[in-house]
Amino acid sequence: MSVPAGHQVVKNAAQAMEAAGLAAQDICRFVPHQANSRIINAVCDQLGLSRQTAVRTIDEFGNSSAATIPLSLSLANQERPFVSGECLLLAAAGAGMVGGAVAFRFA
Repeated sequence: MSVPAGHQVVKNAAQAMEAAGLAAQDICRFVPHQANSRIINAVCDQLGLSRQTAVRTIDEFGNSSAATIPLSLSLANQERPFVSGECLLLAAAGAGMVGGAVAFRFA
């Protein structure tokens, strides 16, 4: 039985934030897999992240599969360059059972 993508993203993202010693209020930008806006909003809500922290490219590019996070990171940096000390959370899921996340402070 597969786990819905949103649940996998929440689980992985929460573990990544804990491992990095970061709380939801520390996250400046959340770069999620761009499956759909409903999942992005649900993940934000479940993690306690402001929906405004989520980088969204789904309206322009749709679900761009494995390229979704690199594409979103690039566009987010073009729109507003990353600054030293900014905390980022990246999270993706694929096929329900696989996924990954990383939380870090930009140097």
